[in-house]
Amino acid sequence: MLILSCSDPGRAYGVSSDDVGPDPWRSQGLCLDEDPELFFPDGESSPEALAQVAMAKAVCEACPVLAECREYELAPVELRGKARLRNPDAGVFAAMTAAERRAEVRRRARLAEVQARLQAEAAVEAPSERPSEQPVQSDAAGVAA
Repeated sequence: MLILSCSDPGRAYGVSSDDVGPDPWRSQGLCLDEDPELFFPDGESSPEALAQVAMAKAVCEACPVLAECREYELAPVELRGKARLRNPDAGVFAAMTAAERRAEVRRRARLAEVQARLQAEAAVEAPSERPSEQPVQSDAAGVAA
């Protein structure tokens, strides 16, 4: 059973009931009570499309499972050996347009790179965990001082 779907020339999008089953939070989504076409405006910059995007985002922003939806939507999926977004090209998902989702994924990737670099630098700069070995000085008779 198809729950949310849209099609435009040569493309079709949707969430099937099989997709909803594994994640119980999905059944709480406010989008399920809306016309699916609301989330797929025609175009991106016309006044009508912008108004439709704003209405779709308002539904998402009022949704009790927005956080779960956003993490699910932004989590990369493996497709032909490459990590990709679930819905990179169209539609409003998790109160974000396709361009906003792509930008957020890039922002998260940059943040992860910076954090990894800082951790690597901290590991290099950290003093050794081993007690320092200092030579024991002795006097001429060989007695440790």
